[in-house]
Amino acid sequence: MPIFEIEKDDLLRLSDTLLEELIARLAEAEIAAHGHSPAGVSWSGSIKAPDEGIDIHVQVNAAELDTGFLSRPDTILQSKKDSMPKSAISKEMLKDGELNPTISNLATIGGSYIIVSLADDCSPTMKKDRLDAMWAAVASDPDLPPGSSLNLM
Repeated sequence: MPIFEIEKDDLLRLSDTLLEELIARLAEAEIAAHGHSPAGVSWSGSIKAPDEGIDIHVQVNAAELDTGFLSRPDTILQSKKDSMPKSAISKEMLKDGELNPTISNLATIGGSYIIVSLADDCSPTMKKDRLDAMWAAVASDPDLPPGSSLNLM
């Protein structure tokens, strides 16, 4: 029996700020469980703070990271209470029709970009559509060097 159980309805009652904090604290616990300092996780704590497209940033000083949930040592997580269909993903990742510079840099260094959407319970087809939208946004960046790799989830 788990120490505690959280139902989706409990999560839906969280504010945007508390959802972001929950995701950040889960990331801290995940990297700490794999021998890395939780200080490698940062977040603004305020949804109104300018964040350049970064809600939660995991930066681990390691050549590799594969915790099962976090697969790259440099990972950005976007926390969203709302649904994230293809149109919302494009709006999130593209600024004035160009890939957000933060995501472009992440692709250049081989990081991960993860959108956590609380409103969505994705079927495999829905998940594929969302990932296709993310890849389309990344493909729109003509400045990415050849061989850049980005892990999208």
